Amino acid sequence: VVQFINMGGLERVKESYVYIAETDHVLMRALPNLASETVPAAYRFGYMTSQPRVQSIIDRHAPGTNWKDVQPIGPSPVIISKEQLAAITPLWYNI
Repeated sequence: VVQFINMGGLERVKESYVYIAETDHVLMRALPNLASETVPAAYRFGYMTSQPRVQSIIDRHAPGTNWKDVQPIGPSPVIISKEQLAAITPLWYNI
């Protein structure tokens, strides 16, 4: 994603939002864009819940964030504005 953005990939995308998915995701019907310019939309994974025992990891990567505030979502699928994707990618890359 970093390379794609650095090579001008986002400028070639005509839409305002980007859909990120893994190769095994299959869309059976049109996917509504539930994202906004300031809030991305992601799939909620019920089994990806945070625990108090991971607080030290959260502190290392997101100081000031409580384990209870970590959303149970994965990196995919997600719909995100191009601007937000460009802003978060360096943070994501450096984790």
